Amino acid sequence: MFIALNSTINGGIIFLIALGIASVIAITLIIVFSVRKKKNKTFVENNSKRVKALEELNKNYHYFTYDNRPTLGHTYNNKSSWYKVEPINYLSYQIRENVALWMRIKKAADENKTTLAKYKKDIEKLLNNIAPISKEQCKANKRGYRYCSKYENKLFEETKLNITTGLVVSVTLDYISPKGQVHERKGDAFGYTEVSRIIDSVSTSFMDRETYKRIVTVERAKVTDSLRYDVLKRDGFRCVLCGMSSKDGAILHVDHIIPVSKGGKTELSNLRTLCERCNMGKSNKIE
Repeated sequence: MFIALNSTINGGIIFLIALGIASVIAITLIIVFSVRKKKNKTFVENNSKRVKALEELNKNYHYFTYDNRPTLGHTYNNKSSWYKVEPINYLSYQIRENVALWMRIKKAADENKTTLAKYKKDIEKLLNNIAPISKEQCKANKRGYRYCSKYENKLFEETKLNITTGLVVSVTLDYISPKGQVHERKGDAFGYTEVSRIIDSVSTSFMDRETYKRIVTVERAKVTDSLRYDVLKRDGFRCVLCGMSSKDGAILHVDHIIPVSKGGKTELSNLRTLCERCNMGKSNKIE
């Protein structure tokens, strides 16, 4: 019995030693692979001509950032009202109430779409003209080609600009009974075409002539002499479109970039210097 017990103890000790050795080997391998992986990544980041070319290409692109999947919602406690209002009605109402914001979103979507199309063509040219990291490069630097190639592709995708395009607006209308016992919901999603049509409609016909005159009078009265001077000074006392100054005989105006008639506000960011001729030519257009 003593011999059997002693053998069991020795077997347990040997097992623990083996387990310890296996753990050390496993930890060592994890460290080795981690270090190798880090070196491979560093090698790719320092030697990928494609990624470096893409970084330079990105510097030439400027685009708008906006929420291309906004959500709108409202809760009613009167079921009759909830039945009468459809999601398309509520969307139209919100666009009318915030037309300047929606016009900026539409403009951003339009310009980003054009920008993205050009960006994709430039990326295609880049990929055709610049070769990826080669096996020879990896071999010469004692780096694993398969991993480096995979990481280069991943890094290239991560370096691409995320240019937002399109527009999908989700509208949700809820009915909750006064006591909270009944809850009903209806909703819909509207794409760029429908949203754009509503924006174009309300931006030209959402207020009557008398209301328009009142708003224009109040909004334009906010252009004080001090604010006018700040705008002229910021723009170098020149028309930002043609470059004419008062020294050239031009009469300078302070113009609303987004016109007051389209919901534009009297804020420094929405004001610019135009000569009388450019201002008359622009009228109430939005560029």
